[in-house]
Amino acid sequence: MNSRAVLVLLMFLVWSLVSGWYYVCKIKQACPIAQSENAEVNAINFEYNKSEPTLGTNFLDYKSDIVSRLDKLNLLGITGVYDENEVNITAFDNIGIARALAVQSLFEGIDQNRFEIKSRMANLDSTDKYIDGVEFKVIMKNEFIEETENGAFVFGDIGDVLDPKLDAYLTYIAIEYKDKMIDLVGHSYDEDTPGDNFNKALVNAQALRDAFISKGIKGSMLNASSKGQTEPRDNKKEENRINILINQ
Repeated sequence: MNSRAVLVLLMFLVWSLVSGWYYVCKIKQACPIAQSENAEVNAINFEYNKSEPTLGTNFLDYKSDIVSRLDKLNLLGITGVYDENEVNITAFDNIGIARALAVQSLFEGIDQNRFEIKSRMANLDSTDKYIDGVEFKVIMKNEFIEETENGAFVFGDIGDVLDPKLDAYLTYIAIEYKDKMIDLVGHSYDEDTPGDNFNKALVNAQALRDAFISKGIKGSMLNASSKGQTEPRDNKKEENRINILINQ
């Protein structure tokens, strides 16, 4: 490999790292929140078989850090982690949900509609004094992007110049999921006929596909299609949107 090729490769690697960091830390406000290596002073601790948290002395700072990343629209995902061998004496299907709800109650100043509660099973060591029983995730929601259980939605029309928030989000997707098949499903509601809406939604999805290709994703990994005005039908304002679906 000649020196020019090595330089190009290094520049690409630096660009990938910086772009990923910029999206996660600056746009999504979700840089990893470090906890102490000493479990006894972690911000939030759980004992095996128990759903009520024990708070460390640094909890208020930890909580303040998380809240500062929410912005005014983003949601906060709380995942309770549990082991299948734990004794569940709670009223919930698993002790993970009980843990997540117990932690949610610690954020009493936040609108309850801004939480997404889940659970995840993991192999936990019952001999540890404390276990990692909760995980946090800032869920993107702004005027351009909304992350949901049914994939992410990009709102509006895709033009030649992307808003910096949307551009950073697409860069993150291109880095994190470059080896995954990605479906881009367009939706449109503002044209005169169903056929016109179908065509506009398809053009918009294809424009997003081109944007991803410009960021290094192979065209063979991207599938652009249209639902026109037929989907989705919900209580939200019927804006033009593109559904980004990552095939895991």
